[in-house]
Amino acid sequence: MKLWLRRTLVLQQWYAANAKTEAKIKTLLQFMTGIEGITSNLKEGFSAIMLRSSCHYNIMQRFLKHR
Repeated sequence: MKLWLRRTLVLQQWYAANAKTEAKIKTLLQFMTGIEGITSNLKEGFSAIMLRSSCHYNIMQRFLKHR
C-alpha cells in the first residue's frame, strides 16, 4: 500500500512539474509571438517611411530640375 501511495505522489509531483513547464513554454511562445508581431509592425512601418521618403525625394528632385 505504501509503495502504491509513494508512486501516486511521485506521479502527482511529476504531473504538477510538467504542467508548470508547459505553462512556462506557452508563456514563452506567446512572448515570442508578441515580439514577432512587434518586429513585423516595425518592418512594415519602416518600409512605409522609406517608401514615403523616396517619393518625397523623387518629387524634390523633379522640383529642383524644373527650377
